[in-house]
Amino acid sequence: MLSIEDNTEERRADENLASVHIGLRNFIDAIQCDKQLLIVVKEVGDMAGQERAYRRLRIACRNLGNLDEAIEYRKQELSIV
Repeated sequence: MLSIEDNTEERRADENLASVHIGLRNFIDAIQCDKQLLIVVKEVGDMAGQERAYRRLRIACRNLGNLDEAIEYRKQELSIV
């Protein structure tokens, strides 16, 4: 589990793990990774990390057929960029 004190390299590794899950079509695992990561990147003010997490969440939800959730994540993503 991530903590606020994690450094940038650890957060990046967790982002990479979420991306790998997306690539392997393990969308539920990707969602779990990104939801945990989102808590940390929000706390440390990492806007770029938030945008990437929301994008991956949107992609995973879309692929699972959860289109309403995907739309909400897209709105969150756009509010950052």
